[in-house]
Amino acid sequence: MKSIKKHLKQISLQLVLIMILQSCVAYGPPVALEEAAGQNKKTKIVYDNDVIHRFEYLVKEDKKYYGAFKERGELNQNKIDSTHIRKVRVYDRTRSITATFLAPILVAGAAIGIAAAAWSGPTLNWSD
Repeated sequence: MKSIKKHLKQISLQLVLIMILQSCVAYGPPVALEEAAGQNKKTKIVYDNDVIHRFEYLVKEDKKYYGAFKERGELNQNKIDSTHIRKVRVYDRTRSITATFLAPILVAGAAIGIAAAAWSGPTLNWSD
């Protein structure tokens, strides 16, 4: 029973780690608002007062910009105040995939490196 508990803890920890890493979204360099509206990708807008809004995509209608976001399963649109925007960043699929796969490899490599450095090796008694 103890071994089952031990394995369940390890498995649950690994699943939590995978879920955290899969939710990683990396954004590219800042772009113009017009360019972001034309790409139809996830977008992050940072305003002058450090407020961050994340949208599923941006839409331009009648020289006004709207950001689409999900709320309780419904897709809603919010008007974007373009006068106080500091930067607009668009989702970068390549960076997201790289971060998702590279982060666990680096963490595992660091853990193995630390374990190898701390391990003093087997103690062999040759005097017998």
